Amino acid sequence: MTVTHKANLDNLPDDVLGIIFRQLELNELVGLKQVGRGISERVNSYGIPLYLSDHKQSNLTISPSLKQWDPLHLVKYNHYINQSLAQHRFHALQIGSTWSKSVIPTLELTKDQLVVGCGNRILIHPLLDNDSNIIHDENDCKEEYGGKVIDKAKEYDLNFIQENHNGNGNNQQQKKHNQGGKSDIIGIVPIEGLYNDFIVAQFDGTIQKINIPKSSDQYEMEERSVNNNAPTIPKIKAKYNPSYNNQIPKESINTLIGTNDGKQFMTTSVSGKVSIYQTHSPWLDSMNFQLKAARAWSSLLTNSNSTTIGHSALLGIQGGIEIYPLSSISSSADMNSNAKRRRLIGPEEPLLSSPYDIQLPCPDTTSHNPNLLLSGWYDSYLRIHDLRSSSNLPVMEFSDSYAWADGSAFYSCGFIGEYNLVGGGSKHGTLSFFDIRKSKSNSKSNSNSNCLINDGWSVFSPGGKNSPVYKIKSDNGKIFGVTEKRLFTLSFDKSGLYQNGIISNSLQQQEQLIMKQKEKDKGKFKPNGWKGRGGKWSWTVKYDQDESEGATGYEHRDRGIELFDSLIAV
Repeated sequence: MTVTHKANLDNLPDDVLGIIFRQLELNELVGLKQVGRGISERVNSYGIPLYLSDHKQSNLTISPSLKQWDPLHLVKYNHYINQSLAQHRFHALQIGSTWSKSVIPTLELTKDQLVVGCGNRILIHPLLDNDSNIIHDENDCKEEYGGKVIDKAKEYDLNFIQENHNGNGNNQQQKKHNQGGKSDIIGIVPIEGLYNDFIVAQFDGTIQKINIPKSSDQYEMEERSVNNNAPTIPKIKAKYNPSYNNQIPKESINTLIGTNDGKQFMTTSVSGKVSIYQTHSPWLDSMNFQLKAARAWSSLLTNSNSTTIGHSALLGIQGGIEIYPLSSISSSADMNSNAKRRRLIGPEEPLLSSPYDIQLPCPDTTSHNPNLLLSGWYDSYLRIHDLRSSSNLPVMEFSDSYAWADGSAFYSCGFIGEYNLVGGGSKHGTLSFFDIRKSKSNSKSNSNSNCLINDGWSVFSPGGKNSPVYKIKSDNGKIFGVTEKRLFTLSFDKSGLYQNGIISNSLQQQEQLIMKQKEKDKGKFKPNGWKGRGGKWSWTVKYDQDESEGATGYEHRDRGIELFDSLIAV
């Protein structure tokens, strides 16, 4: 390339240069910086930010804040995550202690908290900024490498309620009647703009808006709990009752979902009733309708104008996903007579499989088209439907042939990185990863599942043996998931390469104490005698020997299985 060409390239207007930049792959764009100083500056000031806008990745929990990142460093960081997903390079950790009882937990992620519903308890892990998230390269240039670190959990018990009697302003605690699993939390919805305010639904039909004390109030709350011998409890701000429940007892709730902004939320009952509420107006009647199907296995509520369906309720039932437009609906009567609903199906025949999770990508934080509806199904498939298409069939399908042969359903699903999907299996705590660019397009020939083997890989989550992955949340190169007894994370960024890059020092110390206690107690549970009848050793207690750090995975191959291990966090 001659000097004249360099000068011409340097002097191109932004609109023309933008067309050129958009045609380049990342390595070509970075390589263009070597041509000359002028074009290098244009790449840094215009080309790299343009690339980031066209290749967005979710960075909700990034640290420091996104505005503080140099664009070139952010491109490198995102590229590292994508490469890690392609090369199954990750760290795996259990977060916190193993729960004493098996539950069906729920999980939510905000920019500064990891919120777990575990039985009738709420566990909140703060996500903290960490000075170790900034390192220096050999040229002494600042380079940010990761996200926030996970701190030890604060626990709140919903078996206790806080009420204001006689309007005198004196809050009193009362213990609710223990209903066992009937009072388990089945869903949590964060309310945007209101710090530590959540909608919480329990299986017994209770729906409440609660407030968790701010960190500045936490010490006072804990001191009061110790002095009064009472647990730390959230403050109940409002209770919701569906209008059809005015005359009859509450029904058990099996799903809760909210819009991204938290202004509305939707519940479904075990009898197939659907109720939509206004979060900030608990006194208003809910909008209700009855499903023709027995129940909804999954639900999604969207108010985004970026999708072709706009404001809609999506409900996963046996055989398909029903979409109910809400923008022109003003009453429950309109909902029950809604003739505009649309139905998407999974496998063509027979229509027996059900979607256990439904997800849409967030257009503000990812490059995935907002009309690509991802779902995880009972028949071991992840499916994508294009909401722009008039067809009710999926346009892409993904399956781990080994999980399919084992009859492992997908209980949860999500998007991660720029091109990847992840599904949480119903057996062995597995997570399966697929590249959306390497899908098997849907066709009638795909009904022969034995012929459908997708590129991808799967991993057994830390300590997740024999348990489904009930819920997953992904952001910023990390996946958070819950099995029946634990919370875990898989980290695809560099945070596991540095001390306390994933979990805080206080959480690490807490986990070390727990491990020491387990080692101390292990000898108590060894075989203690010869069982006279049958002549076999008897064990007094069955204890858990699952590892809480590290994970093993395998690639999806036509023949044979090749195992690999996760990296070990520092």
